Amino acid sequence: GVVGPHREKEGSYYAIREIFSPVKVTLPKITATFDGKIPAENRFHFTNLRECRFEWQLVNFSGIADRQPFHTVIQSGQVTSPDLKPLQQGFLILELPTDFARADALYLKAFDPHGKEIFCWSQKINGNRKSTNQLVSLTLDEQQQKLRDRLRAQGVEEDNILPIERQAADLTREKGIPEILESDTLITLKAAGIAVTFSKTDGTIRDVQLNTLVSDVATLRRREASHKNIEIHESLEPDLPVILSEPALLRQLLINLINNAMDAMPEGGSITIRTKRGDGGVCMQVEDSGFGIPDENMGKIFDPFFTTKAPGKGAGLGLSISHGILQRIGGRIFATSRPGHGSTFTVQLPVEARPIPSCPPA
Repeated sequence: GVVGPHREKEGSYYAIREIFSPVKVTLPKITATFDGKIPAENRFHFTNLRECRFEWQLVNFSGIADRQPFHTVIQSGQVTSPDLKPLQQGFLILELPTDFARADALYLKAFDPHGKEIFCWSQKINGNRKSTNQLVSLTLDEQQQKLRDRLRAQGVEEDNILPIERQAADLTREKGIPEILESDTLITLKAAGIAVTFSKTDGTIRDVQLNTLVSDVATLRRREASHKNIEIHESLEPDLPVILSEPALLRQLLINLINNAMDAMPEGGSITIRTKRGDGGVCMQVEDSGFGIPDENMGKIFDPFFTTKAPGKGAGLGLSISHGILQRIGGRIFATSRPGHGSTFTVQLPVEARPIPSCPPA
């Protein structure tokens, strides 16, 4: 496990070097307020650390338009070796430039008295935030960047970063095509192999276009489903009435139902999400081609902690939470199933959200 079939060094090679390094360095999280003070321990038995040499480097990593991964050293310097006797602990003091935070990462190298490198520690500066911003900013046009900056100015925070696969077409050109998906609850900026999702909801009741919400959630879940050989289809009735509800809760409700359907199809299958007009409101259905629900379990599926999954595979709260969401906004949920042929969950939503004290699950 130390080297691969072609004698290339694998991760365990570096792990072993760090574990048995005679100099132990603990790099903290590095932000703009980093003071350059790093804990160090001398694990030599006969060597004072002042006989060793330390060097820091500020580096930038290659960007998405580069064909190969690499890093560039933009600034470097020496560290005054601390007077630490064998087995003593102390600190390394790095005198970094005031604008060090513009770099992507910090490298810290230690060399023994003979000039041989002991180890090189590394730590990203400001975590992944800078890399994410660079990836998105690099491929968004001016109008899209203004939209992103406007959301941030309003206090909108990134609430999730969803890795997505780079399409085969992206490998043949310098930049991917940026895409924006916007709904009542979130805005997703897709570019260069990542998607940054901003939450736009504060839990208030507002106008909701159900078809738009369904399409946005289906788009975000479709990629993970494809990894499990599951297709997500939409059958949306046009010109549905706008409903007054809590979009954040509806989005969570739909995610729970999609996740539940995916769990019912370990070997793959299909999920169909339908919308249509209902009695005094609108309806949303999530139908799967999974193994179905046994008749003896139909009356328990909305109970908290009820699950037929193996231990550690789920807490049995998804459908119970969905039922609770509908109690809050005044909807109802029903389930039908044919064991071995799949299940269908039907959600009835009023035109205007109105909490109800009790709602039977079926």
